[in-house]
Amino acid sequence: VDSIRAELFQAKYTAECENSNLKLAVSLLRHQLDEKSAELESFKAKFRRELQTSLVDFLKLLKEEVGAVKAEMSSQILSTGGQIQSESEKLKGDMTKLREEFSGKMAEHTTKLGLCVIDVWKIFLNESHEAGSQLSNFQDTEKFACAVLLKNQTSTLLLEPLSHFFYLSPSQCYKPMPQEIQRDEIATFGFTENS
Repeated sequence: VDSIRAELFQAKYTAECENSNLKLAVSLLRHQLDEKSAELESFKAKFRRELQTSLVDFLKLLKEEVGAVKAEMSSQILSTGGQIQSESEKLKGDMTKLREEFSGKMAEHTTKLGLCVIDVWKIFLNESHEAGSQLSNFQDTEKFACAVLLKNQTSTLLLEPLSHFFYLSPSQCYKPMPQEIQRDEIATFGFTENS
């Protein structure tokens, strides 16, 4: 019995020692963990401070860079805007000059063409009237007709000078001069007169 009691006491003592050792190890680990946690918190705080400082410095630098770029771009835009305005005014002046020159040439050309057509028209009317008067002298002539054929042999469209009208007498019925004659097209115009 004594030997059994001795074995039980020894086993109980050994278990208590191991339990005590485990508690000590756990306590040591907790202490080390607390130290590491404190170090980690200190590192986090330091990192935050450095990050904030770096971020503030970076933002300041970025703001300065953006300000410099903005000022440079504004200067370039103003300079370019001035050049564009100058070129635009010059172009407007050139366009106005070209328009005036073109209008002058067109007016001169139109006047020459109009006078030429009007002169031909007057000659035609005078000759037609004279021929009609001669025809009216014949007996049994109730009415006569006069007409002219025009062929456009130019490379452009011929237009009638619409602002000019000719009347010889109220008894004459005109077939009006064509408003336009296409290239290589033949047009007729003239008048009839009752005797």
